[in-house]
Amino acid sequence: MDNESLSQPLNNLSPTNNSQQQTANNTTSTSSGISGNSYRNNEVRSVMLYGIPIIALVMDSQERLCLAQISNTLLKSFSYNEIHNRRVALGITCVQCTPVQLELLRRAGAMPVSSRRCGMITKREAERLCKSFLAETAPPKLPDTFSFDVYHQCAW
Repeated sequence: MDNESLSQPLNNLSPTNNSQQQTANNTTSTSSGISGNSYRNNEVRSVMLYGIPIIALVMDSQERLCLAQISNTLLKSFSYNEIHNRRVALGITCVQCTPVQLELLRRAGAMPVSSRRCGMITKREAERLCKSFLAETAPPKLPDTFSFDVYHQCAW
């Protein structure tokens, strides 16, 4: 997977005017360490995650991805509980979006109109979560000569 940011702004979804849009095209480095287009809060973007376009929303100068959209696309063969438990085990915290941000996600097609909230995670966290489910790693194999002795002393 390409680690470079494949983000593209979705210009018609974020509340901007022309001067703000020109500012958004300037290249800068953000607090998240990603070089690329400068980020404005509530800017809606599209990022590629395991070859699937996922809607991202800029929150506090970081691209955050909709966990529900990731769950319904890349992780659709796993249950809500499996995804939740793995997310907690990996130490990934969700940031709830505001009503305005939720409406932006609805308009971008990341969330259904009926949704009342959405948890957002960073792209790096999304990559870690998806990798934990989708990576094709074989379990460790013991040597063919591996053995150990068992000694059991029963008190009965």
